[in-house]
Amino acid sequence: MTQHGISLQGYNKDLVKRLEELRSLRHDFNRQIASDEEKIRNIMIEIRNHSDSLALLNESLAKKLAARVEVDKTITDTELTYAKTLEKSQNLITVLKKDRVTPQQKPPI
Repeated sequence: MTQHGISLQGYNKDLVKRLEELRSLRHDFNRQIASDEEKIRNIMIEIRNHSDSLALLNESLAKKLAARVEVDKTITDTELTYAKTLEKSQNLITVLKKDRVTPQQKPPI
């Protein structure tokens, strides 16, 4: 074989070797890409699940906040009514004490 033929054969072997290396590299990238895509799918599922949970928690929180507002209003109304009742009771007691008739006193006829 001539020197030129030997050189071509060497180039051919080198080219085939480099192509195999590139194919191996592509295979590695394909595995990594598939792995990353799977991770992305799993994270997207988790995000969707967390979004659903967040929506339910927000709904529950809104209901509890509304209920607390109603309880606060009831407490305020009850305290005001109780304070008025105490005031009226004290006024009644004061009036009764002033108008108390003792056995020695006779009511006017």
